[in-house]
Amino acid sequence: MSEKEFLPFDVDVQRTGAYQYSAGTSYSAALANARLSDLTQEAMSWKGLRVLDVGCGDGVYSMELFHRGSPSELVGIDLSPAAIASASSKVSSEKMTFLLNSGTHLPFPDNSFDAVHLRGVLHHMENPQLAIKEAFRVARTVFIIEPNGWNVGLKCIEKLSKYHRDHHERSFTSRRIDHWIKLANGITSYRKWAGFVPMFCSRPIARVMKFIEPILESLPVVRQASCAVYVAVGVRKDSN
Repeated sequence: MSEKEFLPFDVDVQRTGAYQYSAGTSYSAALANARLSDLTQEAMSWKGLRVLDVGCGDGVYSMELFHRGSPSELVGIDLSPAAIASASSKVSSEKMTFLLNSGTHLPFPDNSFDAVHLRGVLHHMENPQLAIKEAFRVARTVFIIEPNGWNVGLKCIEKLSKYHRDHHERSFTSRRIDHWIKLANGITSYRKWAGFVPMFCSRPIARVMKFIEPILESLPVVRQASCAVYVAVGVRKDSN
């Protein structure tokens, strides 16, 4: 992520102390993020793992992962100074650390962690493929949640929404993400298309979309074309 890409998020934290979607003021964002958090726990077990959270932002979801997943250690990194300051202020355990650093040039030796957590960060990076490669260098398991690039409606929102334009939002197809995992000597061991509520919409619309969400998630093909996010767990091929 370049300065151009993280600066809008830095400004968000400076103004409100949190990112717009994690501040808890938007009903739709709360619903959308709750589903992402549930998906994080459904995809794999975090208990006892040494976890690196790349693109930890303001630390809200890092803290949630730590308390819900019970890893033995969690290190969060981000390029936004304001976000790291906010995340550091939330630390409640000596097993959590937040550092200012790039996700594409990790300052850790090979196999320093058991798992890398990539929640909605790849689409903000100039070189997401390198970020995945680096993630597999420092850990054998890589967890990814990204906006679903097959969703035509999402593509339209990326072009029309001022927030999405200002924050350089974009999305990748599952095919591309799986290909990046493969190029990093990994295999996709888990995949799922899920979620339907957008981050920012009116309360009535969010309620209707939340009602429809489990129906769409259960329908093959339809879920790939309509769900909000793609969830993948990659495992390094040389892992035992």
